Amino acid sequence: MDLIKPKFVEKIYLIMECNIYSALLLAFLSKGEAILNVMLFLNFVLWLIIIKFDFSKVSLLKNSVSIFFYLYILSIIISTFFSINPSYSFSQLLKDPLKAFLFFPVFLWIIDNESKLKRIAFVFFLLLIIYNLNGYYSFIFKDIYHSDTWLLHTTLNRYGGLLTLFIPFGILYFFYKENIYLKIFNILLMLATIFAIILNATRTAYLSLIIVLFLWSIFYFRKNIIKGFVLIFLSLSIVGIAGWYSSDFVKTKIIKTKEDINTFNYRTIGWLSAIESSLNRPIIGWGYGKKIFHEDVPFLDTSYKTSPKKLNIGLETPHNTFFAILFQQGFLGFLTFMGVFFFTIKNLLFRLRFDKNFLNLIRFSVLTSYIGYFGIFAFFNPTKFFYFSIFTVLSLSIFNILRKINK
Repeated sequence: MDLIKPKFVEKIYLIMECNIYSALLLAFLSKGEAILNVMLFLNFVLWLIIIKFDFSKVSLLKNSVSIFFYLYILSIIISTFFSINPSYSFSQLLKDPLKAFLFFPVFLWIIDNESKLKRIAFVFFLLLIIYNLNGYYSFIFKDIYHSDTWLLHTTLNRYGGLLTLFIPFGILYFFYKENIYLKIFNILLMLATIFAIILNATRTAYLSLIIVLFLWSIFYFRKNIIKGFVLIFLSLSIVGIAGWYSSDFVKTKIIKTKEDINTFNYRTIGWLSAIESSLNRPIIGWGYGKKIFHEDVPFLDTSYKTSPKKLNIGLETPHNTFFAILFQQGFLGFLTFMGVFFFTIKNLLFRLRFDKNFLNLIRFSVLTSYIGYFGIFAFFNPTKFFYFSIFTVLSLSIFNILRKINK
């Protein structure tokens, strides 16, 4: 019987591992939501079954990131329970928070060595290719500047932002793979991605891209940073000029920059209204879910009196992930979220070495994605908590693997 158990557990591990790779793909595509949910529930049930066969791994959940992550989930539950619209908040609780809750421990349990991390990196590399192909299809055949296909339907801002989330994994493959043909392919893919971001003309995606490339220039050109900055500037300039002459949309967006500063002013209305209203319910917030921001009740005792959505200036949300959390879940949610964010960055920076070892490359890829998308881009846009949880647990897996190797 003792010989049967390891084989049984090994088969379950294999099923769970395959489900994780498939779930990552489906999470960032527009099709397969039902299949994704089934995979997440199946993996969680299988995880509950195999815990007793490898109970020592429970220690993987005993760390600052995991503690703050589950406290953050708890803040969502509390916010839902005391929401001004409980039924709506409960319906939202069953979406991203539930997915994150199911996904987090399973990923941490299964992705426990370098070989599995290489497969995870390939999934994100594949997503970068898929996003480019779908985006260019939409550019060419539909004359729109984001992806609008049956496989991948995104908004303008979300498409540009997610390209900056995935581009570090293309850079990773450029440094890690020595095959000259793969390097040429990666160079072309990086240029195509940068060109797609420029065509997309989302300024916050521009800023996120610049931060990502700036960090990678420090990684690669650390002995001659000025040279790195010059090369990045020239590359962005060449691709930017190509974008300028290829798209009237890009020209219009750049020419109207001064006029569109009003858009930034509108965003500050969203930020300030969220902050002011949160002070009237500072601990637990007004309730989980973005539509709580559409209600008038949170703003009755503020200088705004009604929801900023009713100003008809495009404020469906506060346009800031951090202030949205403060509004919805109060300081309980905000502080636990920031705890996850900063401890994750601390883990990624732990004994970071600037070399072409795969573990250091993937660690730096996740770090640049994390700062560029969940730091910079998220400060100006709403982002999905499930995406945040994916990159958070990926960083934690990398940290645990490195710690195991260095023992």
